[in-house]
Amino acid sequence: MHMKKNIVLPRPGIEAKTLIAIGLPVSIAQSVGMMTGLIDTAMLGSYSTVSLAAAGAAITIRQYFLLIAAGASVGMQAAIAQSRGRNERSAVAAIAGVGCIVLLAASLIAFVALGFSQTHLLRFIGARGAVFDEAQVYLSITLFTLLPMFADAGFRGIATAHERTRLMLYAAIAMFTVKVSVNYALIYGNFGFPRLGIRGAAIAEVAASFTEFFVLAAGVFIINRRMPVIAFTLRRWRAHAASVFHLSSSTVIEWLLWSTGAFFITKFLLSYDPIHPALYNITMRIQGIFLIVASGFARAVLSLTARDFGAGNMAAVRRWFSASLRLSIGVMAVCAVVIIIAGPFALGLMADPAAAHKAVPVTLLFVLSGILIISRSVNIVTGSAIRSMGHALYFSIMMLIATILVAGSAFFLTEYFRFGVIGVLIAMTIDELSRNAVNIGYFRMVTAARKIPAASRTLQRISAYGKNMH
Repeated sequence: MHMKKNIVLPRPGIEAKTLIAIGLPVSIAQSVGMMTGLIDTAMLGSYSTVSLAAAGAAITIRQYFLLIAAGASVGMQAAIAQSRGRNERSAVAAIAGVGCIVLLAASLIAFVALGFSQTHLLRFIGARGAVFDEAQVYLSITLFTLLPMFADAGFRGIATAHERTRLMLYAAIAMFTVKVSVNYALIYGNFGFPRLGIRGAAIAEVAASFTEFFVLAAGVFIINRRMPVIAFTLRRWRAHAASVFHLSSSTVIEWLLWSTGAFFITKFLLSYDPIHPALYNITMRIQGIFLIVASGFARAVLSLTARDFGAGNMAAVRRWFSASLRLSIGVMAVCAVVIIIAGPFALGLMADPAAAHKAVPVTLLFVLSGILIISRSVNIVTGSAIRSMGHALYFSIMMLIATILVAGSAFFLTEYFRFGVIGVLIAMTIDELSRNAVNIGYFRMVTAARKIPAASRTLQRISAYGKNMH
């Protein structure tokens, strides 16, 4: 159903408020998820080091399968938001329905694939002895989290596209409550329950996943009663599925390439004293905590720019992007100062400070980390804005080039100049700053063009294909 377009320019001054209103619940929900993981790690670590290592190996393997769901969530969000901008209400609901069906099919494929390959994958990453045995137990149970987690990704895409991000926060709080409670009961055998160790942690993961699923499903059902946000129909399903796939592909490729680059960087650093890979992991973890804020803004700008791009309102797209960029840089600049000042003190809680000071200039380590979170936040926000307009091919090529360059320069700086973890951070900083300039330039070029951007033509061809099929 096509109706008159009613998307207008955001009023001056409300952009930041809107971005915070949409992005902050996402950031808090992700923070709750990270906190849940840290508490989970602490509980398992206090129970058994072997169990902790086994869970880490199993989660690493499962995470690769969940990247598909996360990418599909971004694609659904962008496709739905674009249809909202065009006021195609039937398409909005149909895209959500097709996306959920695709995710259901993908979860079943992932379930079978992981079920048959878990033994080989655990051996491939080097799990041995008791770690291998416990990791296999953990994976065998947490296989059943794939269905709710894939569905959760779809519901998050729907909720964020409709700017109802508080639902994600409520689901995260419910998941946190169940996960911590069941962990405490089953890992240690409290409240009269049996002491199950890693098996209890796996059961808690399943219980928490289904809890989050039911909260998100209930929220989407309530929203759907007020306005149609999801409908299961075969009309134009090929076009809708192709649109979601087109918009999802760059996200999946980006995260796979990022994981591959991190793997090689860790491999380079393992030739040094153990303090170097330890410092790399510490700095990445610290950066990840602060970048949660940027990722919340990124999900907000993805919905807003995709919506107004769908409406053909390029001036509004530029306004949302500029506001999100200013907001992200301002917040991350404050975070960078905190990292530079407090980083050396926090280091003493996670590593041997004497060994760290002996191995690297610690102040430089955290200065580079501060620069990195600013430049990474710019690329996260810019990437979401570019992705919202359907430029998947550009982003995939950029990430491939970036992965090759950062891995190559990190190898050069660590192997020939022996800079260790400092060399890795220098390589990453040069990569992020270079992509800042290229991505911002590309965004300005696309939004300033008078003719229809190439990615939009691709989506139009997909839409036309779907119409011809019916």
